Amino acid sequence: MRRLLLSTAAAALAGLTLACGGGGGSDSAQMEQTMRNMVSAFNDGRGDKMYDLMSKSCQSSTTKEKVTKDVAAARAILTNVKMELTKFEVVQQKGDEATVRSTIGLKNAPAFFRGVKPEPEESEMVKEGGKWKTNDCDGLGGLD
Repeated sequence: MRRLLLSTAAAALAGLTLACGGGGGSDSAQMEQTMRNMVSAFNDGRGDKMYDLMSKSCQSSTTKEKVTKDVAAARAILTNVKMELTKFEVVQQKGDEATVRSTIGLKNAPAFFRGVKPEPEESEMVKEGGKWKTNDCDGLGGLD
């Protein structure tokens, strides 16, 4: 059960990891804001917002309805658990493509999660139309 919930949380956050970028500021700040937006959308059960944060390439491999359904299923399992971005860094950026590393912690985690240290996960991002989007198409967009 513990492994299933960890996998669900990780999959939920990796598949949807990064996406829309914020307003001005550096690319790194915009990428981090995108990740925060993705985590917030997941916590709020807003698969539709998560889908909008995905690259066109990722969107072409799924539907908004499927992402919304997957997020709802994950939230049903993780009812009171909230994800939080605890660490973020840009590993490499070349033009409009980047690899980022983020660590997602859990708030209100069940007892069997306590003491489990969150592991950093790498994911890909791409800048489209001036906004950073997640380019990890499996799972929930990079949140796993």
